[in-house]
Amino acid sequence: MTAARARLAAMVTFATQADRDEFDSRVENVVVAETRQHVLANRRDAVQAQMRIAQLERALCQCEPEREHADYSMPAEYVHAADCAVTAALQVAIP
Repeated sequence: MTAARARLAAMVTFATQADRDEFDSRVENVVVAETRQHVLANRRDAVQAQMRIAQLERALCQCEPEREHADYSMPAEYVHAADCAVTAALQVAIP
């Protein structure tokens, strides 16, 4: 009877450990998903801020800005003319 009880206890412990491992992996998946969601939300906010800045620049701009480079596979800043309101605003904002 004692050996059977020991085997039963070992089986229960194994089942409990398997359940614990499954629970831990599910919790880890949730944490990874939440982290990924925060990273994506931060990236989205950064892109939205860049789009808003570009929109404001287009509204204020009095010149025809030129791209820094012609490689359209990479992002580029636009260079405004010296007498443009955007250039003046950037010089005041970033001394």
